[in-house]
Amino acid sequence: MNDLSWIYISNQATEGTQANGWRRNHTSEELLPAVASLRQSWDAKAFSGQRVGMLLEDDMLYPMRITLDQTPPRKERHHFLLWKLKRHLPYPIEQVTLRYLPLQQPNTYLTFSLPTPWLEDLDRMFREQGVHCGYVGGLFSTLLEEGKSFRGTTAICFFKDFYLLAQQNSRGGYERFNVRRLPFDAAHRLDFETLLAQDLFPACAANGAGTVIQLYNFDPDFDDVFRDISRQLMAQFPSVRMMAAQGSSLKRFQELLKKGVPA
Repeated sequence: MNDLSWIYISNQATEGTQANGWRRNHTSEELLPAVASLRQSWDAKAFSGQRVGMLLEDDMLYPMRITLDQTPPRKERHHFLLWKLKRHLPYPIEQVTLRYLPLQQPNTYLTFSLPTPWLEDLDRMFREQGVHCGYVGGLFSTLLEEGKSFRGTTAICFFKDFYLLAQQNSRGGYERFNVRRLPFDAAHRLDFETLLAQDLFPACAANGAGTVIQLYNFDPDFDDVFRDISRQLMAQFPSVRMMAAQGSSLKRFQELLKKGVPA
């Protein structure tokens, strides 16, 4: 992946690494912005490379933990998972491109979903500009799966409105993967005490003995709160580590990925 240029789409903006970097804000009310609207707002720099990898804010891929009622044949597992996902996804299951990974519990899988027409529009847009889009995935899940040094740890990662908790075994397989909305009060202020007392303290206490807990933040506006959260967790749990990074969300991804991949 070192030869790819990167473009990252969040709920608020798109940023890219091409030509020393660029950023464009967008205001779409849809969780996944239409490709046509993205194309209109993007900087021409977005198409200056030959190969690009697309990263999405992870909740755009609707990560879900799905447990099947039975053990289907391997060839039919995809269809069983789609049936389970039918009532959870905002688009028809016949239009879903599905990726799934086994979790530790029997017949339980972590699923990532994107609408196939959106992926086709994305691929067409890049091909028309002479660019090959060789990868589409979540920012945080890509970091965990590509960064080998993150294996055997529990990771808690903060975005603007939600956080993710993932526990990997020593081989890089997921044992846990949860998405939780950050608690806000009526004035849309973060409920700091609820987040700690009801979410993070119990999650850290339930962590496996000897497993390091690594904390990440991909929202620059959340840095001050992130430091406060990290200090409180590190004071209570000796296995907690704050993984600091600087710059935009995409720059933080690049910095952390570089640290996590052996030279």
